[in-house]
Amino acid sequence: MEKRIRNSIAYSFLTDDANIRNLIVLNAKSLVDDKEGKAVRIDEKRLKGELLYYRYYFENHKRGIYGLAPLICVIASNKNKNASELEAVKSISAYANAVFGSKHENMISAMLLSNAYHKILQKPGIDIEELAEYLKGEVANISFECSGSMDIINVEKARIYSMQKLDRLLRGDLEGIGEKNPVDALLRVLHQIFIEDFDESDNELLSVKKALMGAAGVKIEEDPLKLGIENWEFLCSMVDYILKLREYSIGKEYLQEGGDPRNLVRLKKGELFADPIMGNVIVEDVFMSEGVLNIQIKAKAGKYVFRFKKK
Repeated sequence: MEKRIRNSIAYSFLTDDANIRNLIVLNAKSLVDDKEGKAVRIDEKRLKGELLYYRYYFENHKRGIYGLAPLICVIASNKNKNASELEAVKSISAYANAVFGSKHENMISAMLLSNAYHKILQKPGIDIEELAEYLKGEVANISFECSGSMDIINVEKARIYSMQKLDRLLRGDLEGIGEKNPVDALLRVLHQIFIEDFDESDNELLSVKKALMGAAGVKIEEDPLKLGIENWEFLCSMVDYILKLREYSIGKEYLQEGGDPRNLVRLKKGELFADPIMGNVIVEDVFMSEGVLNIQIKAKAGKYVFRFKKK
């Protein structure tokens, strides 16, 4: 099983979309292993900080359409199925684009991905009929916290919608799961894996597809360099890190102090700085380019160039 878990995480990185890879890494960096509670949890303060810093050092930063790919790490790191589901549901709002799915559809899609992953991991030879019926049972039993009558109504609408879509998946009705929302998107991935494969054009869904295939024991041979992945060694080290979290052997603590990337502005070339998010960094260069202040730092995880535009 460990090999399939390892492959599932590594395969999720096999995309030529650097933004998707980065979001998966940010999720991994925000995990905390709770040995006493037998769970790996999201440090929401750290995740918020990681995403804030990301806006300054990666020019093409954006949320995913569905927010599913970054959840692979928190799902794979958990032996505890219930904790996996809870943490996936908690963190999807940080990634998903609300334009393409309601709050509760996003939450159900995270729950479905978590349960599908663990069921496939537990039984790699499972067929679509058994998997879909299992997922229908999980949807029927969902219990989200609701803040009022409208919230209860919206949860019920999302539940009914998801059950209908799972029925269409069972019938092999690909056209019936064609809406641009996270529930349909995930079910299309399951259709590709279990019913009829076809090329997936969305990089985020392709990442999820490869992760689930890895969990099922399907071997994927792709050259990371051909996908433009130059930091494959680092990504593989993240896989090792997630497996250690799964065994509660890291002892990661929750972030106590939130960081602010603007604190880097006052630093000079050659200075050392302990940052709550980036860790110990050294400033390698400071320069202006087209009216933008660039600060190049070296951290444990690599080199970053933070860009600050004048207001």
